[in-house]
Amino acid sequence: MKIDNRTVIFSGIFFVLFFMTIGNATAGSERNSVIYEDRIVWQDDSNGNWDIQMYNISTSAKIPITNDEAEQQNPDIYGNRIVWQDSRNGGRENGDIYMYNISTSTETQVTPNKSCQMNPNIYGDRVVWADDRNGNWDIYMYNISTATKSKISNTGSANYPAIYENRIVWQDSRNGNEDIYMFTLDLDEVPPVNGNETENDTDNCTEFPDNEFDAETDDGTDDETQIPDNCSSELTPLDRILALKEYVECTYKCQVKTKTGLATLLDTSMCHYENCDNAKAVSMLKSFIHLAREMEMCNQISADEADYMEREAKRIIDQIEAN
Repeated sequence: MKIDNRTVIFSGIFFVLFFMTIGNATAGSERNSVIYEDRIVWQDDSNGNWDIQMYNISTSAKIPITNDEAEQQNPDIYGNRIVWQDSRNGGRENGDIYMYNISTSTETQVTPNKSCQMNPNIYGDRVVWADDRNGNWDIYMYNISTATKSKISNTGSANYPAIYENRIVWQDSRNGNEDIYMFTLDLDEVPPVNGNETENDTDNCTEFPDNEFDAETDDGTDDETQIPDNCSSELTPLDRILALKEYVECTYKCQVKTKTGLATLLDTSMCHYENCDNAKAVSMLKSFIHLAREMEMCNQISADEADYMEREAKRIIDQIEAN
């Protein structure tokens, strides 16, 4: 078709797409990116090994979260906390879960267990991951507020967990093929005995195989045992002080002054309690609370951590004074 002496003008709007390279465009690889609000987190091997990096969209600042020669992988972020899988303590066979608090610049080792933990996910004050400490893969959870761990699944075939509000989901091959299961946490969830971990003999667990809703679990029941109550009256004040000290030493492993200051007061309180001097034991616990609050004001510890320590110390004081 011929168009004589005509000029056809196409008026339009041209959209220009700007692709922003957040990572290193010239060296290394970046993968497993996650985002929360204006923060992007990913793993980066620009230094020859996998490290965790963060990019703040609001400030255009790229911030290294880890700088270790070992591998840090599979990060996740919620609020001011970043979690990841870390092999610094013995390679892949002894992978651990670590957490970094952006607001306090504090790193915490969540799982000091000698087996492998991987694929962490975080929501609110709870972290979930896959764990093979018993020779098989199960899902575990860490409650940041109470510094306690709980075993969520017990099939030995669970992996790739995710958490939202009070629900945890994961991939499970207990039936010979990969299905999706969901566990619903109790609203009155409490920490387990001794500040260590507890296992659910059975789960508040729902299976979603082949797009069909099936609330029956592997033992034929649909309402399984709840996470045990850590507030058992069987715990002595000494048990509780020891658990609180373990929390301090684990949480502030890399902060010697913080760990020593708090742990020393707990040691002194235990000594007085064992010598039947309850008044001095209580006095040391009150000093412990005071020091925790001072450290919070100086941004040495977070408000959540201070709240937990005060709550536990007051519980011990109440128990001592009731005897």
